[in-house]
Amino acid sequence: MSAWTKARFVFSAQLLFIPLLVSDAVEFSYDSLLPSSPFMLLKDGKTYQLPQRDTVTLFFFPFSAASTMASNYLAALTNCLPQDQLAVYRIALDPTADTSKNPLPVVPQSNLFDPIITSVEDNATDIILLVDKRGRVKYVGPLGSAGKFSSLLRRLGLDVSLRQADVTLLVSGKARLVNIYSDEELTLSDLDADKACKIFLFYLSLCTPCGEHAMVQEILECAKSSSDRDLAVYIVFRQCDQDDANRLWPILDQYGCLDRLYRLENVPPEAERYFLSDLPYIAAFSPDNKFIRSGSGQRMSRQALVKFFRAIGK
Repeated sequence: MSAWTKARFVFSAQLLFIPLLVSDAVEFSYDSLLPSSPFMLLKDGKTYQLPQRDTVTLFFFPFSAASTMASNYLAALTNCLPQDQLAVYRIALDPTADTSKNPLPVVPQSNLFDPIITSVEDNATDIILLVDKRGRVKYVGPLGSAGKFSSLLRRLGLDVSLRQADVTLLVSGKARLVNIYSDEELTLSDLDADKACKIFLFYLSLCTPCGEHAMVQEILECAKSSSDRDLAVYIVFRQCDQDDANRLWPILDQYGCLDRLYRLENVPPEAERYFLSDLPYIAAFSPDNKFIRSGSGQRMSRQALVKFFRAIGK
């Protein structure tokens, strides 16, 4: 049984089950599920009345111990959208945990959340509770695909899709593209000097259970074998630790990309959109950094990837 099938939760004594994706035709009252109550945020000590009306509200339950795809996605999401459109809160399941480096406002655990917490106490999957502007529960469950969750947000009036890929978003202002192995910064001048067609692969972080190592290898192999033109492949992570970099080393070494593994620091809000679609988001640019085309590596078969890179090589 898949995690999507398992992740259903009990929210009342009558054992009412809410499916992961709640149909617009069915309304569940947020007020009856979690009665409106003031919460004191751990960071600033201020008291807030939740949920905030006229704002989509998202609660994040970090059941897994490590930083995850879900936490990275939400960090990108909150930097992309203003809080008057989407209010995101992290539930402090562990009162002793250090929250100083957490980019999300932290809400202390409350017995109002017990129905969620007790129903997944043996599950290490992070959980999201999403409530629309009218107080209706629209989604309960794991993040799953970043692209699918972004599509759900779009149906709630929150569009985080990338309007136009622009390489200058990555190297202008305070944004910094830093090589993960050497800590050297890639500048616009460096990109201008690179006269190859440029392929950028964007990842939130590396998901080993998802098989993303194999996907990176397949994309690099297709890029190398499918085009007669010189293609320079840059891999950009929003977050990549040294362990992930070490796992990628033999793959990047095989395809001559050791000098093109980067993390994006000081991410501008508009650039966050690179990380909020079906990943890896693939963007191709001409030698003079003009946008050519883009696509989702997750959605493309090997045949589609070959076709994608051949089109760039023409």
